[in-house]
This record gives sequence, structure tokens and C-alpha cells, in this order.
Amino acid sequence: MISDTSGDTFTCTAESAGGTASQSVTVKLDKTGPSAALAVTAGTLGSNGWYTSDVTISTTGTDSVSGPVTCAADQFQTAETIGFVFNGSCANDAGLVTNAASLTVKLDKTAPTIAITSPVDFAVESVGLVLDFSATDNISGIDTSSAN
Repeated sequence: MISDTSGDTFTCTAESAGGTASQSVTVKLDKTGPSAALAVTAGTLGSNGWYTSDVTISTTGTDSVSGPVTCAADQFQTAETIGFVFNGSCANDAGLVTNAASLTVKLDKTAPTIAITSPVDFAVESVGLVLDFSATDNISGIDTSSAN
């Protein structure tokens, strides 16, 4: 037997003057690890690959020969980060383990801050109004800013 199999049965038979006897055995062979993948299963995806709420990462896998498959427990990202790398793996009943490709999660739950420097509140302008402001975001940066 050289190919993976979920079960091949082999039977041995012996004969003598006293009669015939046989015995069978089923053999499984699995040389291939299970599949394994990481995926975000909860969280709000914002723009440019950034999540804007807590994230749940699940590891899943399958195996057609030596199931069931046991995978790493769910993982969570609750702190803001410019990129945290998650890893996970799955194992089949034959004891073979497969590592999933890593997954990087970026999380920014805080809106940017805006500071208007001109005009000041309740200012009376006699010429054209000029609005001067700045916007900052310490985690994901500013995508766009505008004044109207």
C-alpha cells in the first residue's frame, strides 16, 4: 500500500487438515496533512484593509482521509494595531499537522481628530472666509480631508 486510503481490508487465509481459518484487518494510510486556513469571521472591515471593530480570526481545515480535523481555537484582536500577524494550524486523526498561511490584521477603532485653527468660534469676518484646519490619525493615518 503506497497511496493514501481511508481503509483497505486485507484478509489472510490458512488451510490444514483441520479446516480453513481466515482473519481480516483494515489498514488506513494517510501521509498528507489536512488543509488549514485562517479567516476573519467577525469584525467590521473599513477602507484600505483596516478593521474598525474587534476582530475574530478562526482557523479551519478539512481532511478526506483522516478526519475529523482539530484546529487552533479562535483568536481575537481587540487592541488597535498597525498590523498584528496571526498563525494557526490543524491536525488530523493521523497526527499530521498543517500550518495555515499567516494573516495580518490592522485595527483602528478611533476616528481621526480635527482641529480648526481659523476662524475662531463666533469670529466676524469682513473679507472672504478662510478655513484653516488640521486632521490627524495616529493609527491608520488620514485618507482624505476637506472643508466646506
